[in-house]
Amino acid sequence: MRHINFIDTVSLFRGELILPSEGVLHINTTHYSIREISPLKNYDFTKHDIVIHESHDDFRVVFINCKFKNITIDGSFHINFQDCSFNKVRIADRTSAHYFSFNGGVIDYLTGFLSNPDFKNVEVGKLDYIDQLNLDGFELVDELIFSENSGSFDTVKLDCRFKNIGFLNYESYEDPMGYASPGGTIESYNPDKNSVVRIQGSDLEGITFFNCNMFNSQIKFKNSNLTELRYINSVLPKNATDIDSKRESIEAYRQLKIVSKKQYDRFSELKYKAKEQNAYLKDIIFNSKKLGSFKKWVAYCKNNFNSLIVLGFGKFSNYYGTKWWPSVLLILVIGFGSYCGYLSSICNNIMGFEEFWQKYWLFITPFHNIHLMGDEYSYSGWSYFIDIFHRIINYFLIYQGIQAFRMYGKD
Repeated sequence: MRHINFIDTVSLFRGELILPSEGVLHINTTHYSIREISPLKNYDFTKHDIVIHESHDDFRVVFINCKFKNITIDGSFHINFQDCSFNKVRIADRTSAHYFSFNGGVIDYLTGFLSNPDFKNVEVGKLDYIDQLNLDGFELVDELIFSENSGSFDTVKLDCRFKNIGFLNYESYEDPMGYASPGGTIESYNPDKNSVVRIQGSDLEGITFFNCNMFNSQIKFKNSNLTELRYINSVLPKNATDIDSKRESIEAYRQLKIVSKKQYDRFSELKYKAKEQNAYLKDIIFNSKKLGSFKKWVAYCKNNFNSLIVLGFGKFSNYYGTKWWPSVLLILVIGFGSYCGYLSSICNNIMGFEEFWQKYWLFITPFHNIHLMGDEYSYSGWSYFIDIFHRIINYFLIYQGIQAFRMYGKD
């Protein structure tokens, strides 16, 4: 282990530094007061774990175009990194973070007590955040982590650029003091398509998303509470999957539906309600395929028959009350099939093309004459059965279409 004391290293004032071959390098100015030293340029610290600590408020140092492996900043001082690269940067809890800045450069992993540091055009791979962040020109490449060590926070302003996947990660996050609401705002989080918001074992009570568009993101969910989060001028992720099963998460959609209802966001509420029902239908079908015997499969289908019928018809007729066009399409398609069956049961002669289509449009209306083709034809029991069955399906589909048009007006 090597300790370097700036006041004892005269060469450092000229920007020169003789480094040991490897190991932990401690840099400090304990018991001394230094206003400013010469910048340290083009140093390679990749063989060392750097610890800068126990310094005075008026201590100032600048690193320019230096390479670091692991660096820990612990103290109160003015420090500036310009165009430097890091494997891991850790900011200790007692650091006066607003005294240091990063201008340019690349950080693979940034963690610690980050209270209003100055970031300008910095590219960070993974960020494990603990306190307040105000990022300007901050380029987060991969992951933003809120962990059980994160503590409560105030505001995260992410007016940034996101490359590849912006990974927002809550792991075992809750208020460490045990208060009801840890609070906090995530602002301007606008990740690229197919980004991930991972929420595992966390309670997001009091979290507010402000000016965020996460529509194309995906929530990866497990054992968490989302029902108390808030959002303002924001769009939450459209899809949610369970971390363990890798399938759509019924519970996540249920909680997002509750959140949307509390926010009086009718559009999102209906969207998540439809996704919740569709995930439930998929879950019933998926579980039916895992049964070992035909007898168990019959018993399972019997117990879930009502749900299968209701959810199945709801999905294909109007997608659980959110889309009108499936019902219109089904009216035309089912009507055409029923019409052909109806004609085959009563007609012996081939009619012309024009007459065929004229009668078809009359047939798909539910109020047509039961003797649609005229009294000169002989109608069988099948023709009456097909006509009545088609009318029942037609009424149902018309109702489903009307229901979709009324989705924003009903409670």
